[in-house]
Amino acid sequence: MTYKQIYDQILRKGSFLCVGLDTDMEKIPACIKQAVFDDKLPEEEAMFLFNKAIIDATVQYAVATRSTRLFMKRKVGRESGRWRRRFPI
Repeated sequence: MTYKQIYDQILRKGSFLCVGLDTDMEKIPACIKQAVFDDKLPEEEAMFLFNKAIIDATVQYAVATRSTRLFMKRKVGRESGRWRRRFPI
């Protein structure tokens, strides 16, 4: 997304909410895991279905959605301080 697109979303939705999708397979509801298992689909399908449900439930409020699984897994330089420079809080 460009800054303009984000700004337009903020104005339209009256929100600054960005939903981070840091999916932990152990916390995915059993019903989703079971449906994937029954259909013999890969584990990634459970992640996709879970994240899709979150996106669908928050789309009217969130101005952006971001997958943070890889970011958190690698810790993107949190120890070196790069994390603060890239993502100031």
